[in-house]
Amino acid sequence: MNEEAAYTFEGKDVEEAIAKGLQALGLSLEDVEVEVLEKGSKGFLGIGATPARVRLIPKSSLVERIETPTIIEESVSGGEVEALAQEILTTILGYLGFEAGVETYWSNADERGKRALVLNIKGKDLGLLIGRHSETLAALQYLMRAIVNQQTHRWLNIVVDVENYRRRREESLKHLALRMAEQVARTGRPVVLEAMPASERRIIHIALREHPDVYTVSVGKEPRRKVTIRPKSELKEGTPPTRRRRHGRRR
Repeated sequence: MNEEAAYTFEGKDVEEAIAKGLQALGLSLEDVEVEVLEKGSKGFLGIGATPARVRLIPKSSLVERIETPTIIEESVSGGEVEALAQEILTTILGYLGFEAGVETYWSNADERGKRALVLNIKGKDLGLLIGRHSETLAALQYLMRAIVNQQTHRWLNIVVDVENYRRRREESLKHLALRMAEQVARTGRPVVLEAMPASERRIIHIALREHPDVYTVSVGKEPRRKVTIRPKSELKEGTPPTRRRRHGRRR
């Protein structure tokens, strides 16, 4: 275990302590080794209760190999976070052999009032950074979240983009969703879209969630999970629809 890359978190029980740690680091349970330091106790009628303490050690060897600036405090300003993230991503791109610049900006607030730090890579011949079905771009984004969240000791939503690809892709998916919805409403027949990652399926679901004539469901297993657009008329007629997953659950 690399003790320098380990972080300690507390909670009322072990599960809560782990959850707090994963949120702070921006990682999933599969990405860390968990060491229970103290299981904690409830005490008697709340008296003498002690918190649970766990140590989380990220498994990513890439995080350990990349030289990053010194850890900064939680009170770090937005501008300092931008500079830190920009420096880290530029370093990674250099290791990968790309000559590219990185522009940073904060996105508009989402429905929960949260903003994301967008790192847009600019340069020539950057298609390899996107990859098939955006898999390479997603991996790079995951790596950036892990590193920056470790450095800042807090969770930040970081979006990595290449020449505004994500923005263009989102607009394209919205247009596709509306076009296919019109077809389903006109013909009464469901349409199954191509397999997409969860982030892109979410765009389809959100684009059509208020549509008066259709609804959407996700079917299949990863990585071949797809969005199906179905007519709402079948619900009125009592046709058993494919199992639905509402917005906010697994996509």
